[in-house]
Amino acid sequence: SLYRENWVVQNVVALLVDDMLREWYDLKDAAPDQLKALRGVERRTGLRRCISTGLKWGRLYGGAAGLILIAGQTDLACASSATRPLDPDSIQPGSFRGLYILDRWQGISPEPELTFEGGEVVPTFYSINDSAGHIVARVHHSRVVRFVGRELPDLERQAELYWGESEVEALYKDVVA
Repeated sequence: SLYRENWVVQNVVALLVDDMLREWYDLKDAAPDQLKALRGVERRTGLRRCISTGLKWGRLYGGAAGLILIAGQTDLACASSATRPLDPDSIQPGSFRGLYILDRWQGISPEPELTFEGGEVVPTFYSINDSAGHIVARVHHSRVVRFVGRELPDLERQAELYWGESEVEALYKDVVA
């Protein structure tokens, strides 16, 4: 509710993300036809908007995730494919469909099993929940892009199920005053 009603909170959550993504990125060594194809995929999938949403929700809620959608691999009801690690060699050109952004409180929950990946401990699997809180799918961590809020010390991070802290939580007392 603070995010909806308070411009300070809105700016704390959004300004850094908007500034970060303002110029997007620039590939120096790509051929013009490759750049054109890449920009087309970005427009078609709304990738920039999805990343912006994920980063903002990560800052607002302390964590969010983007489920990587690949043509032919989007049937999350089929547990055998979703629970296996994403194999980059199995992704065909043109099959990226975008990111489906879920916040940590209403859409995606880490499961207790952990793995060491990219220099840190992360949950091996995530449960995807519907609006009623029922688990509709279980996915491997390699199929998820994590947007973590404010970094926490290890014990606090564990208590928060490997998510971070909301930026709003860090300034709550000052905003309410």
